[in-house]
Amino acid sequence: MAFTYKAYTTSGGSSTVFNFSKPVGTVNGDLMIAMITSYSRYSNSAPAGWIRLGQVSTNSVYFELYYKIAANEGAYFRWGFSALTTCYAIIHSGFGSFDGNNPIDVVSTVIYNNLDSICRGASMNVTHANSLLICCAAAVAVTTFANPFRPTMEWMRNCQCVVGSNSFYFGTMVWNGSGDTGTIDVVMTMDTIRKNVFVIALNPRPVTNIKTINGLPYLLVKTHNGFNE
Repeated sequence: MAFTYKAYTTSGGSSTVFNFSKPVGTVNGDLMIAMITSYSRYSNSAPAGWIRLGQVSTNSVYFELYYKIAANEGAYFRWGFSALTTCYAIIHSGFGSFDGNNPIDVVSTVIYNNLDSICRGASMNVTHANSLLICCAAAVAVTTFANPFRPTMEWMRNCQCVVGSNSFYFGTMVWNGSGDTGTIDVVMTMDTIRKNVFVIALNPRPVTNIKTINGLPYLLVKTHNGFNE
């Protein structure tokens, strides 16, 4: 099952704290991904339950990626900084076929700051076939993004938007292969050195509850938001 994208919410400006509303339609079991960009420092506090997957600093821009599985949290989230900073950030939400108890297989984080139009993610070694891959890119520029073409050309652009002076991209695909993905490039419509991309591979949902009818196996399929998982 491919990723079903629901909504996004943003925050930005100059402050020591940044508040987000929960993306519309998010329910328990959904995946939320936050990408934070700051011009002076990393955040020093995150909302309860959010786990940081990576952080990269390049050319005075600080990029961070967090995730959370939705579970009865409140309607708002707050990130804090140790001093006044300019920050632009986005939270995405949606659901798909991944292991909600152990979602993260591997994350690609790398510094690539050549003056060109490429946001480059390092190759990563994906453990399982039929894993959901998620690509999150950001640039300090007003630009648009093309979908990656590795490991295959099956990427879907779920979100592309501008927040303040930053542009964000969120794309997903289900890869029926495994092993090395190759470098994952998101190509922009302009050149910049202030950019980054994080790529995540999620663990597939374990197959459970195999039973038989008249000696033949059948699978008891669990649903989420009315869709088969």
